[in-house]
Order: sequence, then structure tokens, then C-alpha cells
Amino acid sequence: DNSQKAVMPGVTVASLALGSRRLYDYMDYRKDLVMKDVAWTNDPFRIRQNPRVMPNTPVLVGQGMLLLASSAQDPGEVSEERFAEFQRMFAAAGDFERIPESAMDITGGVSGCTPAYVYLFIEALADGAVQTGVPRALAMRLAAKAVLGSAAMVLETGKPPGALKDAVCSPGGATIQGVRALEAGGFRSAVMEAVIAA
Repeated sequence: DNSQKAVMPGVTVASLALGSRRLYDYMDYRKDLVMKDVAWTNDPFRIRQNPRVMPNTPVLVGQGMLLLASSAQDPGEVSEERFAEFQRMFAAAGDFERIPESAMDITGGVSGCTPAYVYLFIEALADGAVQTGVPRALAMRLAAKAVLGSAAMVLETGKPPGALKDAVCSPGGATIQGVRALEAGGFRSAVMEAVIAA
């Protein structure tokens, strides 16, 4: 049984998922992809026995957010033991969040797409710093570390982002002037529209 060899040290796991409407047809069509010692199934029941997962790119550095859901047809098809096994196998990828299948698309639009928005934000911060005379490598590191630390503050303190923002903005200071410029440029609205569009 090839499935016994599917996940173990030294084995590369390739997961192919093109969306539920196309997955089974594609797997039948590309039977040429099947190689010796590769676990492969197009049995809908066996596929449904595994959690549906939506990762994001930070899994590459062990800081990912993986959304897990069961089948839309039968939320009980994936056992608690299977969920736990899956999380043990991929623990190094980051954190997991169990969600209803019906929420996979809308929550995936936040978790899956946000890294691209953050990369763009970091790049813009660095570009602004470079324009003022900061060397590119230093500007990128300062921007990235500030974003990383700010995310940690949100997660670890449990405080609302608005309260954390207010704590940085001293009266008449540089930060509130920068916030004012972002608001004038429609920053908050643009981010909300990006999430809704995705």
C-alpha cells in the first residue's frame, strides 16, 4: 500500500489540488504523473477523509497559517484523529486554525493573500526610506523587522491594533503625521477593498 509510504522522513510529499470542480477529472487525465512508490488516489471517499487545507507562503519558513476544514457534504467525514495526525505531520509549517468548510474561501482570502499585501507594504516602506537616504538593505531589514515585531505585539498582547497604534502616536509626533498621510491616501479603505476583492 503506497499510502503507508506517503509521509515519512526522506519522502517528498506533493499535494495537487485544483479546486473541487476540477480535481477528480484532472487526476484521471494525468495518470502519466503517477510514478512508482507514489501514493495516489482519485477515490472521492479517500480524498474526503483528509482535511482540506489552505496554507500561505510563510509555511516555507515555518511561520505559516494553515486553515483546516472537513468536507462540505459531511463535516464529520474527517475524524478528530485524522485532524490531529495531519497537524502532527505538518507542525513545522506553522499554526493551524480549524474552520467550517463554508468559511474556507472568505478566510483564505485573508490568510492566503495577506502575505502579498504585506510584502508590498514592506517594499513601500523600504522605498520611502531609500528615498530619504537609507541604504536599501538596511531599509528592507528595518521595515521587515518592524512588521514582524508589530504582528507579534498583536498576537501576544491581545490588544486591539488601534490601541497599539495609538500607543505609538505621541501628540504632534512623526508617527501621527505618517498615519495622517496614510489615511489621506486611502490606506485603510484600499486594504479592506483588497480583502473583499480577493
